[in-house]
Amino acid sequence: MVATQQVDNYVYVVGQDSFAVARYDLAGWLNEIDQPDPPIIDCFDAEGAWEMLRHLRTDCFVWQCGACDAWIFTSTRPRIGVLRCSTCGYGGVDFPHADLHVGDRD
Repeated sequence: MVATQQVDNYVYVVGQDSFAVARYDLAGWLNEIDQPDPPIIDCFDAEGAWEMLRHLRTDCFVWQCGACDAWIFTSTRPRIGVLRCSTCGYGGVDFPHADLHVGDRD
């Protein structure tokens, strides 16, 4: 694995040899459910894969996991409850708590 990136409830993983980007469900990535072969986005080289990851996080909010400090991106997901972290599996973003710190709470 070369790189991973979490956007909402999906984890995008860049392959080391092919530079293809696989999209896992968060629960499948954390081995909580059996996930068949993930959908693949073909990229021809490392630069293409990097651009794909950049495109996927365009217009996203960026959050930091409360347990391991990994970056978690959210796009149109409602900021309700907790979004678990794909890196550590037990931490994540507690949106009501996080909104208090960024001043977005109504």
